[in-house]
Parts: sequence; structure tokens; C-alpha cells
Amino acid sequence: MSSNDTTDARAKFVPNSKRSFWSSRMGVAIVYYCRQWRYGTAPKFFAAAVLYIIGYNVIVRQWKGEGHPINRFRWRIMERRGELSEEMLMKKRVVNDYFHSRLTGKYD
Repeated sequence: MSSNDTTDARAKFVPNSKRSFWSSRMGVAIVYYCRQWRYGTAPKFFAAAVLYIIGYNVIVRQWKGEGHPINRFRWRIMERRGELSEEMLMKKRVVNDYFHSRLTGKYD
């Protein structure tokens, strides 16, 4: 076989040469699995949930104001610290009274 023969498609051995990380098998596998995250269904649901939570918190913060609790977690923290206004405490009493009247069947 002559050196000018182009039918041999195998890569020639080059001494002291190394593959880069991204052309190695591990690099190709990492790129493959990273691309799977973009096209899968679960990442889309996860991204939608994260966007919903962030959007909800931003909208409630803009609508209700800085000092209003966004959710029950913040409500309990603010209640423990004594940061709730009288109006919010009155709303809590009204809701609790309504809930207990529905459970016991006693209406005012």
C-alpha cells in the first residue's frame, strides 16, 4: 500500500497528541445529557413552576405592598414578631370564627 492511497479512512497515529476534553467520550456524554435537559418534559414543568412562583411573589409584592405577608409562611413569621397590622389581625379573627362556625354548625 502506497503512502498516496486515500482508501484507508483510519486516523493516523500522531505521537504526543492528546484529545481535548470536549472531544473525548466523557465530554461528548456530558454535552449529550445537557442537551437532554433542554428537550425533556420534566425540565419544562420545573421551569414553569419556578416561573409561576417567582411571578406570583412579584405580583403580590407589587399589589399588596412591602409590608404585607405574601404567603402563610411569611404571615406566621410576621405574627410571631408582632409586625401584623390591626386590620390583618381582625381579618384573621373573622376567618377563624367563620371556619369554626362551619365546623360546629353554630352561626351568629
